[in-house]
Amino acid sequence: MTNIGAIKVTESTKKGKKAGHKQYLVFVADGMGSVPEFIPSKEGGLVRVPGGGTKQDNSQKLLRIGNYLIMGSGGRSEIERTYQALRNRQFSSVTELAEQILYVTHKFGLTKDDGLEFIVGGKEASELAIGKINATGNFLATKGFADYSKRGYYFAETFAESGSGQKHVADYLNTQDLTGKPILFQDLAEGLCLAHEFGKQAAADSFVNDKLQYGIISETGASIILHPDIKPLDKPFWYSYIEDMCQVPFPYPIVKLTSQQYKELMEKGNSLVAVLFNFYTALDINLKKYSNAKLNYTTIAEYYLRDAISLSGLKAAKQKVKETHNIVQEGVNAFLQKGLEPMTKYIKEFNDTMRASEQKALTYLAQNQVSNI
Repeated sequence: MTNIGAIKVTESTKKGKKAGHKQYLVFVADGMGSVPEFIPSKEGGLVRVPGGGTKQDNSQKLLRIGNYLIMGSGGRSEIERTYQALRNRQFSSVTELAEQILYVTHKFGLTKDDGLEFIVGGKEASELAIGKINATGNFLATKGFADYSKRGYYFAETFAESGSGQKHVADYLNTQDLTGKPILFQDLAEGLCLAHEFGKQAAADSFVNDKLQYGIISETGASIILHPDIKPLDKPFWYSYIEDMCQVPFPYPIVKLTSQQYKELMEKGNSLVAVLFNFYTALDINLKKYSNAKLNYTTIAEYYLRDAISLSGLKAAKQKVKETHNIVQEGVNAFLQKGLEPMTKYIKEFNDTMRASEQKALTYLAQNQVSNI
């Protein structure tokens, strides 16, 4: 199974006395995928084994088509076939993309034993919209498939989830509601952190992992960043992904290269990939710190309510939330801006922070050793 989800974020903006808003879509997917098993049929050829196959924990599920993002939940081969059929198309709306997905998947010969859903996002008229497509009429439930609708699609107002992991996300949201903690995402940093938390909660499912893939759609474009362990869909995608995020020419070679040209290309590629991997690591760790800071503030607020901690302690926890939020926001800005300069700047700031923490730890160690003499 899997877990894919999308969140619509609306930021309030104000220029002078004029109020407005900016819209963003945040996408998240895990890296667990299924490879179907086939056996010879009596009529000749191959037939798919229901429920058979193997799992792979490095599957790419988040894909960019122009300024649109697409994620699939279900059989990996059907998801990849869908993307391959659409990857070179240009779309003018989420509606057009959703209808094309239904058209393409109709030819797959899927049955009641199959489940295949997609979440897509991008422009719809003057707004950004999330569309959820049911390609078979079967709901991807935790155990088996429960028939709940006909093939089709709908627009999700705020959230869209699919896959076996969505049960754990729903439990998380219910727990937050029951404990009086509202789910707020008033800016993009908060929205990306919520997507991060959704991904981590969904990983409690035995068929979902936490090798998360993130995507953001703004009013001007789309960006994705992949976990370092994720295996790209294919080489052309990998080259275009590196070229898009690093904003440097890195075209897929369509002619045979000399050994020297190949060596130079690989050296360039390895350097660019290292930046992407390091940027992902920095952003992912900072998302964890922000999430932990929010949780810690909630805990300290409970202690403050019972006069078990001072107001200064509560203010310090609140300040930590603000600090970690701002660091995530810097990463989000680099994510949207793309390019080597903003990403390497963010990596450097992250590394400087880590080195400062290491130095503090060494200082504590030295002080402890002195006190023990």
